Amino acid sequence: MFSQLLKHKKLIAGVAGVAGVALAGYEYQRRPIIYNMYGFNMQQKLKGTPHRRVYENYGYPTIREQIGSKDDGKVIEYYDLKGKVRKETNYKNDRKEGKRTEYSHDGLKSAEKYFKNGELDGLCVEWNKAGIVSSQCEFSKNDLIKVISQKDDDGDETVLGEGELTVYKLCVLPGTLIPVYVTLKVPAHAKRVTPNSTQWKSRVEFAEVMKIHDKDGVEYPEANSFVHTSQFKYKVGETAIPDNYVDNCNDGCAGGINVHIKQKHCDTWLSSL
Repeated sequence: MFSQLLKHKKLIAGVAGVAGVALAGYEYQRRPIIYNMYGFNMQQKLKGTPHRRVYENYGYPTIREQIGSKDDGKVIEYYDLKGKVRKETNYKNDRKEGKRTEYSHDGLKSAEKYFKNGELDGLCVEWNKAGIVSSQCEFSKNDLIKVISQKDDDGDETVLGEGELTVYKLCVLPGTLIPVYVTLKVPAHAKRVTPNSTQWKSRVEFAEVMKIHDKDGVEYPEANSFVHTSQFKYKVGETAIPDNYVDNCNDGCAGGINVHIKQKHCDTWLSSL
């Protein structure tokens, strides 16, 4: 935050005093910043650009540049004073409208989103650090409608497809906290949903228990739910049917059997606890 900059013994703010006060032809939001933590003279750097504003972003100065009128046009946000672009957002009637493009510190495109009347609406695409598409989601009026594609760090798809599927779930042996993997077969007619999650987790309406084994491959006849250890059991050869199923991709933890499309994602989920 702003207090972090004081530790660097640079001359910071204090000249105009309060947020929104015009100083040397520029508009400053929150506290006016004259020098940032690296000693850049921000007034000098912004000379001749009256449509630029400097504001504090987690303790670092960020520049917003308005291209066009106040209500219509494009706003460009920069990471620094050297022109490294962070976001480009289009506005209409003072609301986000159309495409917004976001960039990483390395200058690579990291996201492309679409807005309508100030709300997320349409396809949103994200790229990873390697420049590969990592996520595609569809929004309507700020609500997530569908996760179309979601890749893990290895580039493997994590969204459940249609038809009969084999999926995996992490459970524990009865009376212990020893983790085991449960292999499940999801029938083609069973409902399924994949939320937008970094844990690569999905939900299914019901599934048949095919196999239960530990990390060494030793098999077991039954296992308990990792979360609801005393309430829900998985037994080989039986169909697991939860009390309820929530078909909502906006809810990352709801009714249903929470599963992963690959066994390795069970370990990712466990490490996040």
